[in-house]
Amino acid sequence: MEGQIRPVAISDEAQKSLEQIYVYGIETFAYTAATVFIEELIVQMEKLTASYLLHPEYRYIPTKSQMYRNVIFGSYLIILSNCPG
Repeated sequence: MEGQIRPVAISDEAQKSLEQIYVYGIETFAYTAATVFIEELIVQMEKLTASYLLHPEYRYIPTKSQMYRNVIFGSYLIILSNCPG
């Protein structure tokens, strides 16, 4: 597991979801809380370059390569697709 570092690439769908989450956060919790939440989420996503193997496999989409992982962020579940390349 050591030495396996992969760059994090955010898909267009994920980018759109982040924008929607941010807008929802502003409407529901105010600008400051939404900004802090999104910034922390992005920091956690950037840390995935070296820590993606620490997260368990997503059991509802089992694959031989275990490419789908659960990432828990607060009370939210993010499904990470660990695609090579």
